[in-house]
Amino acid sequence: MRSRAGLKSTFRSYSHLLTAAFLAAFVLSSSACKNAFEEASTKNTNDAYFFDAKRALDQKNYDLAIEKLTALTPAYQERREVITTFASVYAGRCGLDFLKLATAITDNPGGRLFVILTSQFRNATTGSIADCAEAETWMRKLAPTNTFTSLTPDENVFLAIVSFARIGAVLGTYADIDNDGVADTGFDSCNTTQLPDADARSVGVSMNLAVSALAASGSTIAGTALSNLSNTCSSLPAGANFCSIFTPGDFTSPMMKVLDGVIK
Repeated sequence: MRSRAGLKSTFRSYSHLLTAAFLAAFVLSSSACKNAFEEASTKNTNDAYFFDAKRALDQKNYDLAIEKLTALTPAYQERREVITTFASVYAGRCGLDFLKLATAITDNPGGRLFVILTSQFRNATTGSIADCAEAETWMRKLAPTNTFTSLTPDENVFLAIVSFARIGAVLGTYADIDNDGVADTGFDSCNTTQLPDADARSVGVSMNLAVSALAASGSTIAGTALSNLSNTCSSLPAGANFCSIFTPGDFTSPMMKVLDGVIK
């Protein structure tokens, strides 16, 4: 299990993922550096838009960051650093505090993962879910065929934490109506009026993404919880084993029954 210091060292090595949304200690004040593009009056170039987007992200101005990123040309948006910045922006707007969530998971290795995730997203809304989903979608661009070895170890850890955040946003929205960080008495994940089927499926996809990404990264974050999940999957008959599904529509009815039970 990585120590908290080890986590910080890993995250520091991939600087564009370490924005104000995640590690405030490493954020540079916007007053400390002046936008060179403003001085050169080159405000309408891709480089200028991207510079401004990253500055807005540092300031937690996620709406402005998205505005600047979407102004980039399609080709420029396919750059690896731009993709991860898009993901960082949407994750920040989703409510993800990277270090806080990673620490909560790491410091509770024997804890129930979904309980931890619910506690971290007590004020989540459907908008939070949508933003976390968008962040996850951007990171998945780096592994379009679900081959997670195409990501760096740090990118895989980031994808896993984003996927955990998406699960937390879903559970915080539907399982914790009173926003106290604990699943409400009587919450039943098997009841689609309490947890919509589409959102239950998204939990399954995000869970599988997190497991696969962490396995590819070599990280042991959430090791006990993920080991329990792996043991559950290995004991399931083929028709009910949902652990390699990355598309919501591919979950069969038997798979959904097991998945709902895992969530519950």
